[in-house]
Amino acid sequence: MQEEEDHGVTAENGIAVVLAQPGGEENRVFGVLAGRPPGSDWDEEVVPGAYWELDQTKDECKFDPKDLKHRRGRFPVQATGISYGGGQEVSTSETKRLLASPSIIRIAGYANYAFQTWAPRLYDAYVHTMDELYARNPQLRPNFDNSIFASATINFGPSAACFPHVDELNMPYRWCAITALGDFDPARGGHLVLWDLKMIIEFPAGSTILIPSATIRHSNIPV
Repeated sequence: MQEEEDHGVTAENGIAVVLAQPGGEENRVFGVLAGRPPGSDWDEEVVPGAYWELDQTKDECKFDPKDLKHRRGRFPVQATGISYGGGQEVSTSETKRLLASPSIIRIAGYANYAFQTWAPRLYDAYVHTMDELYARNPQLRPNFDNSIFASATINFGPSAACFPHVDELNMPYRWCAITALGDFDPARGGHLVLWDLKMIIEFPAGSTILIPSATIRHSNIPV
C-alpha cells in the first residue's frame, strides 16, 4: 500500500490495518485492510483453489448481456444471495457449485471473521437484521453458513478492472468485503483505489479489504 500521510495510514501486506478518517475528537474507523490469515496453506492451496474454481465456473456459465456490460465495468459478473429490487434471480447451478467450494467457503469465513473482529457492533446489527429477515422469510438461504453477508457479486477475470463507482443499493454505513483473486504481481496492478480519500492500496491475491462501498467511490487498477 502507498502511504498517505494526510490520513495517517500505513500498511504491510498481510497485516490488518484500520482505515481511520481524522475528525472531531476521535478517529472514525471506516474500513479495514484485513490482509489474510496466517498459515502457508492459504497461498499454496486456498487462493489457487478459489481462482481455479472461478475459471471453471466462468467457462460453464451463460451470461446475460447485462452481466457483461454494467456500471462496474466490462467483465462478466454474477450476483448471488439475498437482495431487494435488483432484479436478482435464483442462483444458477454453476454458481451454487462455486459457493460450495471449500476454498471459497474459507475465504468467505475469513471475511466474516475480520468483520466481526474489527466492527463488532456493526456486525451485531447485521446479525439482528438477517435473523429478522430469515424469521419472516424462512425460504431464504444465505450464500454461506459461515458468513453474515446477505449477498455477493462474483467478478470473473481474466482482468476484472472496475470503473470508479459506489454500490448505491447497499446501506451507506454498512461494510462490504472485497477479496482479490488471480495470478498477478500486486506491485504492478490490481491496486484498490479509494478516490474520495486519495488512496491507492496494493491488493495481493488472497487479501481481503472491508469498506462502506455505498459511500466511498472505489475502483481497481487493471492487472
